[in-house]
Amino acid sequence: GEGEAEGQKKEPIFICGDSHSMSPGWRVLEGRKLIPKLVTGLKHWHLRPSSNFYPKVSFHRVVRSIPHGSSVVFIFGEIDCREGLILAVEKDRYECIEDGMSECIRIWMEEAGKVCREMGFKAWVHPIVPVLNETRSIVVKYNRLLRRAVEEGEEKCGMK
Repeated sequence: GEGEAEGQKKEPIFICGDSHSMSPGWRVLEGRKLIPKLVTGLKHWHLRPSSNFYPKVSFHRVVRSIPHGSSVVFIFGEIDCREGLILAVEKDRYECIEDGMSECIRIWMEEAGKVCREMGFKAWVHPIVPVLNETRSIVVKYNRLLRRAVEEGEEKCGMK
């Protein structure tokens, strides 16, 4: 590839996420190809232990397809912000949207951290993309809480 010394091939970076993982796919960043790993329809909420919904199964299948020790950027959570959290509060599952956010982020950090440790990933969590005007304020708040959780859990989870 461009800028690579002969005989040296840089390891790719895997972009594991919902449909937002496709946009950066197949580009090259500092000599490293960005390879999308799509998990359609996954909410952070789906990764809770009691769930057996197909996006959770798909997440684990996709993650196992990424080579051990790889660099991985995770892009998930937009669907939680677009529909999951709002519906959960409307159904009185949470008293307020912040409680729902905290629970979804806790579930995500626990499961993603476990996967990263098991697979030896060097991992980053991409902020949720605020794609809709209607949910932008929710996404901004969620990203603030997600960033705090990632910073606090960096050592334990191995994610940045």
